Amino acid sequence: MKSIQEFLRDLEKAASLEREKYLVEEAETDTFTKSELKEYDIRKLQYASEEQNIKERKKYAKHIFYLITCWLAIILLIVFFQAVKKVPFTCVPFELSETVLITLITTTTANIAAYFLVVTKYLFPNSK
Repeated sequence: MKSIQEFLRDLEKAASLEREKYLVEEAETDTFTKSELKEYDIRKLQYASEEQNIKERKKYAKHIFYLITCWLAIILLIVFFQAVKKVPFTCVPFELSETVLITLITTTTANIAAYFLVVTKYLFPNSK
């Protein structure tokens, strides 16, 4: 004697087979025009293109993030060296004029803001 679970599994299998049979019959009776097939191919290519764009955008966003992170780390090191007046663990003196330091920090801030803007515009383009 079959258990209820076995009976339900058999019933699900039968329903699944019936559904597959129906879908195969539907596919055989459907006829597509050349223009419909061409439209399908175009949509399929557009989908693949969009999928590739998303992957590339993620990849380049990571690259820009790492570039900006390294850039900021170097600037922080320069400011730190300026604060202690030498390169740590060495006897090498390090001193920049106030004008050079202000210029360095200002241009770095402007560049980072510009990169952020460019990446954001690229990742989230305006709707068409």
